[in-house]
Amino acid sequence: MESKYKKGDIVFERIRPTQKLTVKEVLYNVYYCQPEENKKRELVFLEHDLGSVGMNGVKK
Repeated sequence: MESKYKKGDIVFERIRPTQKLTVKEVLYNVYYCQPEENKKRELVFLEHDLGSVGMNGVKK
């Protein structure tokens, strides 16, 4: 099964939509993301926990 988001995509957590995240790695549909404001931190999400940010910055 193909992942919805790819490495380098900008996404957001559905319960904290103001925090932008960068997808750093995808393994078995588990997403390892880095918050935009704290590059030392890494967060882990499942696909249904994330939403995408469109080209103009609008959340989808």
